Amino acid sequence: GSPTARFTNPGVEAGARNDVVTVLGATQYLIFDGIVIAHGNRYGIMSWASSHITVQQCTLEWNWLDGCIFNSDSGYSHITVQDSTCRYNGTNGISFTLSGGTSSHHIIRRNRCYENGKYQGSDFEPMHTWTGGIKVVGYSGTTYVVVEHNEVYSNGDPSATGPSGMGIWFDYAPASSWGDANVVRNNLIHGNERNGIFLESSDHCHVYGNVLYN
Repeated sequence: GSPTARFTNPGVEAGARNDVVTVLGATQYLIFDGIVIAHGNRYGIMSWASSHITVQQCTLEWNWLDGCIFNSDSGYSHITVQDSTCRYNGTNGISFTLSGGTSSHHIIRRNRCYENGKYQGSDFEPMHTWTGGIKVVGYSGTTYVVVEHNEVYSNGDPSATGPSGMGIWFDYAPASSWGDANVVRNNLIHGNERNGIFLESSDHCHVYGNVLYN
């Protein structure tokens, strides 16, 4: 077909792809800087089992599920998401999850995460009922995650049937001790549909200096 019907210059055919950006396996030491990543049929950025990834000064918006998600069944480390805008995504703005191994040494800072889980609806997509601005899931161990200086607001769909619209959500993401604790500090969190900060079965999480309202 006509190239003008498939992409703009510069751009990616996001609407024709599950994920706008995919990072797999042993791929490491990547920096995504100043990119607009939008309209993925699933995720904006999907990183699988990759470490030492930085996303900075990017806009991640209008993706059907998460703006960016980092995941593995064997473990990963040293992910930084900073100075970015994550908005209008169907599930979460920023998501870290884990189904095996350990997840550690991540920094999530100075981002604006707003109006995620709000517009895509929860009629046929189950994940649209488990939404938030920043979500960290780690069933087998999550350590040294620092969430700081973010503004997280107006997330969630008031009509959703599940827990839609957490601000910052640690979901089954336990650290093993205070020596490797996760930290949520100095964030501005307001106007979300559900909890501003939600710690669900997540031991050893140090929360301080946050401002929460509405």
